[in-house]
Amino acid sequence: MVDAIRNGRPAGVTIEDAVRALATVRALYVSATLGRPVLIADVVAGKYNDVEVRTGNGHFEEVSA
Repeated sequence: MVDAIRNGRPAGVTIEDAVRALATVRALYVSATLGRPVLIADVVAGKYNDVEVRTGNGHFEEVSA
């Protein structure tokens, strides 16, 4: 994206695509931590911003929006 800005050309992905991708990953982590389904739209809306998620190493990691 930075390269696209520097060279005045379109980025390979849109900001919306990037946000959706990150929200999808966050939803997966939140869902695994809570043990229930989580809507991506709810993650984007900030519903789970206060949830600390479990990472693959077994530690809790605070992730802020």
